Amino acid sequence: MRPREGRLELRTEIIPRSRIAALLEQLSGRKLTHACRHFVGDLPIHCGDILELYHEGAWVAGRYEWTGKVGDAPTFNHAGGVVVLGNESVLRWPT
Repeated sequence: MRPREGRLELRTEIIPRSRIAALLEQLSGRKLTHACRHFVGDLPIHCGDILELYHEGAWVAGRYEWTGKVGDAPTFNHAGGVVVLGNESVLRWPT
């Protein structure tokens, strides 16, 4: 069972070896060994995922976005606007 909510966490993970990884290495001309991505609990978040953010005392549904660059902050786009996410952000998967 996946964790329902948690703080946003940026992790580095080892990219598993596969034919796709080998093709990307060939096309990019560089070795792919690690990737950074955000997690809520033990589940990775992907751009465009619909999540809920605890914002201003309530859970708000919206879309997670990130450039994939470690120095860039991820954002949460919802009906009321855009929130820049940080390590203190509490997110959950919708039910």
